[in-house]
Amino acid sequence: MKTRFKNKSENTELKIAWTPLIDMVFILLLFFAVTTTWASKEAGMNMELPNAGSGTQQNNSQIIYVDELGRIYINNQDTPLSISDFLNELNRFEKDQPWEIRANKNVPYEKVIIVLDNLRKEKYMNVILAVEPNRN
Repeated sequence: MKTRFKNKSENTELKIAWTPLIDMVFILLLFFAVTTTWASKEAGMNMELPNAGSGTQQNNSQIIYVDELGRIYINNQDTPLSISDFLNELNRFEKDQPWEIRANKNVPYEKVIIVLDNLRKEKYMNVILAVEPNRN
């Protein structure tokens, strides 16, 4: 009687375990999504500020951004604020809180005055305008 032994490699199919691969791709995607969001919030808004010969650094101030389209943001918020929302946000802070207005150099002057006027109406008197130092 002849016995025939089958070679194991002839009938073996290569199987790929997809679940661990999908898990790893998801973890990498989540990692990059979180780190890029965190990095952009740390960097602040990219503003092209006007130049000035003098200026001082002020720490611990809340920052109001006015972009080139006149949209208002407070402290790196993702969405612009309307004037009424801006006033509501202001009321969350102490009256002696220092404020820094970072307005793009191409923003209409009227938009900066609106922000400054609303700060004054709400009795926030510690306000500075941010500038870039001259590079001469």
